[in-house]
Amino acid sequence: MKPKLCLINPPHPYLKDPTAQAPLGLLYVAASAREQGFEVEFVDLSDKHFKDYFDLPEADIYGITGTVLDRTPIHIVAKQIKKNRRAVIVGGPIALSPEHLDRKLIDSIVVGEGERIILKILQDYPRLKPKYVADRIEDLDNLPFPARDLLGENLGGSVFANRKVYFEGGSTAFVTSRGCPFGCVFCASPKIWGRHIVYRSPENIVKEIEHVVETYGVRQFRFSDDNVTANRTRLMKLCELLKGKQIAWRASIRVRPNDYRMFDAMKEAGCTEVCFGIESADPEVLRTLCKGASVRDNRMAIVNAHRAGLAVRILFMTGTPGETKKTTELNMYFLDDLQEYYDTIALTNFVPLPGTGVAEQPLKYGCEILDDDIDKFNLCMWGPDGSENDWPHLVRPVGMTLDDLTKSKRMMRDFVISIGKSNEG
Repeated sequence: MKPKLCLINPPHPYLKDPTAQAPLGLLYVAASAREQGFEVEFVDLSDKHFKDYFDLPEADIYGITGTVLDRTPIHIVAKQIKKNRRAVIVGGPIALSPEHLDRKLIDSIVVGEGERIILKILQDYPRLKPKYVADRIEDLDNLPFPARDLLGENLGGSVFANRKVYFEGGSTAFVTSRGCPFGCVFCASPKIWGRHIVYRSPENIVKEIEHVVETYGVRQFRFSDDNVTANRTRLMKLCELLKGKQIAWRASIRVRPNDYRMFDAMKEAGCTEVCFGIESADPEVLRTLCKGASVRDNRMAIVNAHRAGLAVRILFMTGTPGETKKTTELNMYFLDDLQEYYDTIALTNFVPLPGTGVAEQPLKYGCEILDDDIDKFNLCMWGPDGSENDWPHLVRPVGMTLDDLTKSKRMMRDFVISIGKSNEG
């Protein structure tokens, strides 16, 4: 008899809207396993709080995904499963940091894309290996579409700034490529993907969008790629195919390319909002973080996207490597000068995530790691209840005292609140 698989999206109590992002990785794995005749259950605990017991269906293998920020909820769920002597496998970005996992609760760690390796795991059951490493999948068009039917009636919450609704029927996440060719030292993507990007064809993307519209009546999408504009030619072809589809979508993208023609094409294809990882208006910070973009690039991207009629969300960080006493003043001037061109700003505390360049070589990037306790890794400015989160000092840039950091972070928080554009989601 074939083993039964149960896939679990663990609790995310640190998020204000934990249902906004559909768990695409798990849904892809579910679709691949079902395609080969395996029975699959799915449990979404994302909006649950920590507790000692969750209502889980019977299965032979339980697969849990997450990042290092999900370490505690993963352990809580795994502990319940192991009481019934069932197999537990863990994948997702946290698999790159196995030292943060309690191996007494976990039978196998799965590194890499799960769609093909899950079939090997199911075939090996009950004699599972301690670790599975998946090969990169180069033919994304041949994968079955994510099993969104497992989500029930709620495919995903609001994906747009200020919870704007363009079409009734909800939203869902979407991915058109995997990987990123860039090497920002605060991001673990280079370690996950090896700076190698694999694309889906524009035709395959449109086919899935049409499937979601026809099957679920959903017309709002979040493109969850690391960088959907990495291949401009492909993006322009996709935009041409999406014209007239009566959909609304948003994407998080780099500030290069940043020409008006590209943003205008995206707008005509249904894109309503872009999110730029600006991070800082200090050239020294951008250089230290290996952003591969300048303050001028940041400015052009914001202005041209706004001119094309797109809502603009921007991301900034404070307490970063490369920061000096002048950084906050440069940031505030930049944000004040461009106020009419962006709609929302999300300010986060710099966190040295495992697998990033900063976490692995802090001295190389001009900083000292003060605390690597995962449970203190609080990025967001706002908590789920709408109150301000505490921001512990995790990294100290060379030349900055702890008092300097406290003052800089407070100035940035106060300024962002004062301009009335803080993203509280």
